[in-house]
Amino acid sequence: MKFPKILLTLMSFSAALSPALAQSGKVPVIASASSSAIKVKIGPLGDLSAFRVILEDTLALVNSGKTKAAATRITTFESLWDKEASTLGAKDRTKWRTLDVASDEALGAVRSSTATKAASVKALQNLLDLINAG
Repeated sequence: MKFPKILLTLMSFSAALSPALAQSGKVPVIASASSSAIKVKIGPLGDLSAFRVILEDTLALVNSGKTKAAATRITTFESLWDKEASTLGAKDRTKWRTLDVASDEALGAVRSSTATKAASVKALQNLLDLINAG
């Protein structure tokens, strides 16, 4: 029967996209298109889902008290953000700048030597809200 192999493949794929999920040891839930998933607006900068996944992972790590892992994960965000900066900025400079400022705040909050969970969560959630708004 091929079903278990397909399920394992999907779970591996989900875990590869979400190190926080993989570290948690929890089985990912795969939602159907008809589920009540958050609708995300695609804005002037295009599809920012890769950034969203990294930020959600980082937020999960912060919420579970894994500050070093969160700092490492947000560095992945920073690398991707820097790599895409010129492309994103060319699409809509104002929107990009707003997200860039929020990105810097999130990076600083999560990687601060005096980082607090509250400040990190607030900065990450602010950035996620801006990305989800499109």
